Amino acid sequence: MNQYLTPFKEIFSGLQRAYGQYQLKGEGVEGEKFTGQANTISKRITDEVWDRHLSGVTGLGIVPITDNATCIFGAIDIDVYKGLDIKKVIYRISREGFPLVPCRTKSGGLHLYCFVREEIPASLMQSKLQMMASYLGFGSCEIFPKQTSLMSDRGDVGSWINLPYFDEPNTERYAYSVDAKQLLIEDFFTVVNNKRWTLKEFEAFSIIGDISVEDGPPCLQNMVSQGFKIGIRNLSLFQLGLYLRKKDEDGWPITLKDYNANSVVPPIPEEELTLIINSIRKKGYRYGCSRSPLKNYCNRAICIQREFGIGGESGHVVLRDLKKYDTEPPIWFVEVVGMGRLELTTEDLQKQANFQRRCMESLNVIPVVMSKEQWQMTIQELMSEVEVLAVPKDASLKGLLFEHLEKFCTSNVQARDKEEILRGKAWTDEDYHWFRLSDFYSYLERIRFKEFKIQNIASILQEDGGKHQPVSIKGVSRQIWKFPRFNRLKEEKYKVPDIEDKNIL
Repeated sequence: MNQYLTPFKEIFSGLQRAYGQYQLKGEGVEGEKFTGQANTISKRITDEVWDRHLSGVTGLGIVPITDNATCIFGAIDIDVYKGLDIKKVIYRISREGFPLVPCRTKSGGLHLYCFVREEIPASLMQSKLQMMASYLGFGSCEIFPKQTSLMSDRGDVGSWINLPYFDEPNTERYAYSVDAKQLLIEDFFTVVNNKRWTLKEFEAFSIIGDISVEDGPPCLQNMVSQGFKIGIRNLSLFQLGLYLRKKDEDGWPITLKDYNANSVVPPIPEEELTLIINSIRKKGYRYGCSRSPLKNYCNRAICIQREFGIGGESGHVVLRDLKKYDTEPPIWFVEVVGMGRLELTTEDLQKQANFQRRCMESLNVIPVVMSKEQWQMTIQELMSEVEVLAVPKDASLKGLLFEHLEKFCTSNVQARDKEEILRGKAWTDEDYHWFRLSDFYSYLERIRFKEFKIQNIASILQEDGGKHQPVSIKGVSRQIWKFPRFNRLKEEKYKVPDIEDKNIL
């Protein structure tokens, strides 16, 4: 085992029941993102898996969020490969005092890792990292953890990020020092230890920005506080004018002129500013959230909450991180920014009314209805970056049904004798689990597994060896189901033949 395995495993601890592997295709092209096959492995992470990463055999990706919705590390994934000034980024991190450790990625980009000394809510890690990313001008980059919670009982495993120090002795995925030099792994551990914050320090962290835009889009607030520079002045002032007009219908042109004089380096000529003001007056423009430079300083989760942000403009929810579990039928998971995780069917994505109903049932909110065109554009944008996870057949809805049946039949609240079946429990003898179908159905309703009606469940159980028959309990004949014992099924599957058995010779 690699000598650094234990400390490496400790600082990158995350979800234990699944991990990622990325197989590169070819050598890749310098300055471009390397291509390959990403695979999510739904197995517990062993020391051998960690060692194979550090030894350069198979790269490892870790899901930062745990089943308890906590994490001890996160990251900003800067997937820029051409024109990225790494020294400038590292300098700004140091100047601002951000607790970020920059590491080179396999494609030459940057992962800005953040470590804490104790488990903190994943939502807190995500929100603080988004705040830092937006201020640094990387607001549109991916933030890990991508999720604020996992729907663990539905098979949700979240998103993983590739770790540094693959092939540790010869690695090209190393951390940078403050002067942008390569750090050996032991020096990396020292830097991590020096930059690890406590929960209290993390909660106290904030970026104030320019208070004059505190009720508007965070992108404008970040940009005003840092000054509009040549190349982005006209577009930035146009967007700032949209905000000022929403806030002050009459006095906004004068305020915009003040911003041009004090926040633009150098100010644009008066005739250009007049053209911008006249253009804004003509009709009701919307914020150009998808355009640079606004998207680089974007923080949607905050923007939707502000009076003159995109929330005040539209009232629509913001969706991101769509995942498709390639079961039959498919299961979809999406993050509703600022509200939580949502499980959807394909029809829920197709029909906005269905999506509204799911939000009401699971998140206690009802989103504002978008136009048909807006909804289609929103879903298309999600689909363009959807992560498809190949899963085994037993991860289908039927597979999940049998997982829940096993938990129901083998939990700590099993019946001690046949009579306790009447109390809603499962009773197990040498060969079978015995239970009432109505009790199992009630159990599924309690855990919100509602994919099958009771008659469908009966049919599925029969297909896999389940039978219902009359059983006398307390002198009364009752219809009880029996299903082959799960541990017996596993024992039979992995039974080792007796080499002395003459029948196999």
